[in-house]
Amino acid sequence: MQAVLGLDMGGTATRAVLATTSGTILGSGRAGPGNPFAHPPEQAADALRSSVREALGDHDPATVRLGVVGLAGGNSLAVPAVAETFDRAWRDTGLRCPMRVVGDTDVAYAAGTADPDGAVLIAGTGASAARIAAHRTARAAGGYGWLLGDDGAGYWLGREAVRALLAVTDGVRPPGVLTELVAAHLAIDPAHPGTDTERVIAAVDHAHPVRLARLAPLVSEAATAGDAVAADIVTRAAGHLCALVAGAYAGGPVVLSGSVVAPGTPIGDAVRTDLPVLLGGVAVLSAGHGAAGAAWLAATALPDTPDPLVLHRSIVSRYDTAPSTPPPPTPPR
Repeated sequence: MQAVLGLDMGGTATRAVLATTSGTILGSGRAGPGNPFAHPPEQAADALRSSVREALGDHDPATVRLGVVGLAGGNSLAVPAVAETFDRAWRDTGLRCPMRVVGDTDVAYAAGTADPDGAVLIAGTGASAARIAAHRTARAAGGYGWLLGDDGAGYWLGREAVRALLAVTDGVRPPGVLTELVAAHLAIDPAHPGTDTERVIAAVDHAHPVRLARLAPLVSEAATAGDAVAADIVTRAAGHLCALVAGAYAGGPVVLSGSVVAPGTPIGDAVRTDLPVLLGGVAVLSAGHGAAGAAWLAATALPDTPDPLVLHRSIVSRYDTAPSTPPPPTPPR
C-alpha cells in the first residue's frame, strides 16, 4: 500500500488527512494553530507533529510517498530557521518523503473542485482570493491582514458591529438586535469611569484587535432576526468579497471557503447570489475539507495515480465517511 498525506495549517487549527494513492482515506488528525506567520514557529511545528501522528495512527510512515502542506504566508518557510523547525517536526513523525508547501488558496480550491483553472475566495477572520491555473495560485488578491484590509471578513464584521454599538451610545441611532447582542458579548466594565461610549472603547482596546472577529457571528444572527443595521453590514461585506473575487477572476468555477461564506450564512448566501450576476453565470462551489484537498493534490502529483476526477470524488467528496477521532478542545487564546 502506498499513501499520501495532506495538511491544512491555519491560524486557528491544523488538520491532516492520510489517504492511499488510489483514494481510500485511512485516517485524519487535528491540532491547534499551525501558521508560523501568525504563531511561534515551534508552536506551529508542534501542531504539524501532533496532527500527522494522529492521522498516521498505526500506519507505517514509510508508505507515505508525498505530503502536501497548505499554509497561508508559506513564504515564512523561506526563513532557514523556520524551515529547519518544520523539517525536524516532519522527521519526528517518521516521515521520510518530501514535504511540498503550497498556499492555503491552492488547498482551499482543491477542496472544492478538480477543475484545474478557476478562482477561490477564503473568508474567515481575514479575506483573500486567488486565480488558480493548473491547480496553483497564479494571481493573489487581498489577504493584507486586519490593519490594512480583509474587508468583509471576520475582523471587519466585528469592527462594524462595535461601530454600530458606538453609534447607539453616542445617541446617533436607537438600539437594535445587533447592538444589544454586541453589548452583551463585550466585557464592558460598568465601574469604568466615563461615558457608555468610553466604556465600550475600553472593552475593545483591552483585547487584541483580531479578537473582534469573535463578534462576526452576531452580525449573522442579528441579520437573520431582521435587524436593519446588521443587514446593511451583510450587504456591504458581500460587496467587498465579491469585488475581491472579481479582481482575481479569469474564468472557471469559483470556490468559497471559510466560516464567513459558509453555505446557509447570510453573507455566504449573498455572495452565492451576487457572484453569478457579477461574473456572468459563474459556477459557485463550496470548499470541503482543506486537508483532504491537500491530500488530493499530493496524490495527483504522483506519476502513477488514477484519474484526478475519480481521486477527487474518493478523497474530497467522500471525506465525511472518513475514519476520524473527535477533535481536541481548542485551547484558550
